[in-house]
Amino acid sequence: MYYPLGYKPALDGLRAFAVFPVLLYHGGTPGFRWGYIGVDFFFVLSGYLITTILLKEYTQTSRISLLGFLRRRALRLLPALAVLCLAFLLYAAVVIHNLPQGLKEDFIVTFYLGNWTRAFEFSLPQYLGHTWSLSIEEQFYILWPLLLLGILAYGSRVTSALHLIVALIIAVTCWRVTLAIHGATAHRLYNGTDTRADALLIGAALALALATPRFFTRLVTVARYLWVPATIIIVVLPTNFPWDDRRMFFFGLSAVALAAAVILIAALDKGTLPRILSNPVFVWIGQRSYGLYLWHYPIVLVGLLYFDLLPGVSLTLIEVACAFVFATLSHKFIERPFLERRYARSRTKPAVLTEEIPNRAAIL
Repeated sequence: MYYPLGYKPALDGLRAFAVFPVLLYHGGTPGFRWGYIGVDFFFVLSGYLITTILLKEYTQTSRISLLGFLRRRALRLLPALAVLCLAFLLYAAVVIHNLPQGLKEDFIVTFYLGNWTRAFEFSLPQYLGHTWSLSIEEQFYILWPLLLLGILAYGSRVTSALHLIVALIIAVTCWRVTLAIHGATAHRLYNGTDTRADALLIGAALALALATPRFFTRLVTVARYLWVPATIIIVVLPTNFPWDDRRMFFFGLSAVALAAAVILIAALDKGTLPRILSNPVFVWIGQRSYGLYLWHYPIVLVGLLYFDLLPGVSLTLIEVACAFVFATLSHKFIERPFLERRYARSRTKPAVLTEEIPNRAAIL
């Protein structure tokens, strides 16, 4: 592996630049119509990190432990999500006096079904509707290790596996375009795992390509020159085309995912971009991005329901500040302790443990 799994602050900084536009987009902030695209950044980043971890395991052991992988994923993702679900259940029972809604949404979120209920517009989650992207990632985490193991077993070299993954990316893209042509709803196209897996697979293909001498130098060279145009694409394209615009499903989502991959390569390299992303403020935000994503949307909805009449006060700023408070508490008292437990068996020096935790687990 040319880019090892050691901690890279720039990746945390990249998470910050992925999650913050989502917060402002959901808060209705002018100028952030493109903010919804932050989710695609997380898809590409997750596909890259997860595949890199699995490739390392396969290289060392010639196998991939699905149970071990899912256990690590569960320790990373479930504790914070469980606290959110419990908090919403209490809110539903005590504040809005609608316990059935709380139970329904918690059930959908706990079993990672949110994307499909949204895709078919059936029993749509409200306060926890943003967890649709977590559902897609979790379904990917279940299927991808087995599929990757089969691909690696079939291909005698990493390049063979890379060719097969590229074929899968093309197949997913063609499937989405076909559904769009035949009149599938925007909810179906935007939320279906089968229509959004291309971004995760692009990240996976990137992990394989960067482990291949044949592609390594070329990709790094391209990224050094193209990360600025890629950033422009990330902002301009979704600004002009909202998430439900047909053109996003035909070519927009693919273009954004490829641009995100270019930016990711540049962040892993040396130069201006990783120096910017390694700023301590961005790193701090990125390390709390999972909690920010979990808590911001319910906070936005509660703010709109109860506090939208405050004169002279920017509701979005208050909502973002509250999201940071909840995310910080989640990171300190929930996520970090479970991550430390996760690596306690394999790490003996606390300094090494602290250094390794942040980027060893991809998040939403």
